[in-house]
Amino acid sequence: MAPDARSGIGLCLSGGGFRATLFHLGAIQRLFELGIATRPDFDTVASVSGGSLTAAQWAIAEAQRKAPVAKPSPPANPGPVAEHSPFVESPPRAPTLHLLRH
Repeated sequence: MAPDARSGIGLCLSGGGFRATLFHLGAIQRLFELGIATRPDFDTVASVSGGSLTAAQWAIAEAQRKAPVAKPSPPANPGPVAEHSPFVESPPRAPTLHLLRH
């Protein structure tokens, strides 16, 4: 593609292991705060090494956010473990976030 025909916004996430992953999380958070990450022309994320960890988690979260939620069918004969079954309706739980410090 010719350089003058390109459009859109891309993000490159570099390597660097765990420290790079933490840096990327902060940068992505700021892109969301500024409204850049939600723009329709923000359409490309490239990554290597440690940046791929962040890119993969972001891709998984986006896929889950966009996927339709299907309710599974309950089993025909739930038996004695019905109260622990994933098919039993339960109230939604808020995600748990943990900050690890040394």
